[in-house]
Amino acid sequence: MGRFISSIIIFSFFSALLFGIHYGAYYLLTRQNKLVVTNVFIKGNNFVSAEQIKKACGFGSSTGIFDFNLNDAASSIKENPLIEDVEINRFPPDIVLIKVKERTPLSVVVDSGKNAYLTDKNGYVISKGYLAGIPVIYLDYPVRYEKNSINDDFVKILLKKLEEFKGTKEIRQIQVKRKEGIYIVIKGLEKVLFFIGKNIPDNTLFNRIESIAMRIRKENINTRFIYVSKENAIGYK
Repeated sequence: MGRFISSIIIFSFFSALLFGIHYGAYYLLTRQNKLVVTNVFIKGNNFVSAEQIKKACGFGSSTGIFDFNLNDAASSIKENPLIEDVEINRFPPDIVLIKVKERTPLSVVVDSGKNAYLTDKNGYVISKGYLAGIPVIYLDYPVRYEKNSINDDFVKILLKKLEEFKGTKEIRQIQVKRKEGIYIVIKGLEKVLFFIGKNIPDNTLFNRIESIAMRIRKENINTRFIYVSKENAIGYK
C-alpha cells in the first residue's frame, strides 16, 4: 500500500514538473513573440471586414497561438448575422487561418405593416431595413418573423426562385397581392408593370420578362402594363 501511494506521489510530482516546464517554455516563448499570433489570414469575407472578424476573436498584440479556443472564437464570429459558417485553423508558431461563409443579401421583404427585412436566399433575416441595389419584395399581408427568419412558405419559395435567376440585379420590385397576383418592376422601366398572375416566378418567366424588357428599351415602346403570359405580350413566344 505504501509503495502504491509513493508511486502516485512520484507520478504526480513528475507530471506537475513536466507541465511546469512546458508552461514555462511556452510563457517565455510568448513573451519573446515566438508563439504569438502575428499573421491572421481571412478568406471568404466580402461584407464583413477583416478587422471585425479579428475583433470578434479577441486577438490582441500578445495573444499566444494556443491561448484561445477555436470553437469559442468561431462562435464569437458567428454572432454576426452576416456570417453563416466559420472554420478556424492555427499553424504554429504564429499563423491563424479563418475561413468564413457569409450570408449573401438577396432581397428586402416588406410586409403590409411596412416592416422591412433584409434576407438571404433562405429567408434568414440579416438585418432590418433596406439595402440599395437588391430587389424589394412588397407583400400586401403581414409575415411572421421568428428566430431571425421569415416564417412564410410562399416568401421562402419566392426567394429560392429569385436566387436561381441570374438576372436578379435587374429586378427592382416584386409586388405580391394575394387577390390579384404578382407584379414585377424592372430597373430602368419603373413605369412598366409586368404582371404574371398568380404564378410563382421561375427562370422561364423571369427570362421572358427580361426579353420583353429588352425589346421595350430597344424599340422605345410606350406601355405601362404587360401581361407576361398572354400571347399578345410584347416579345412573347
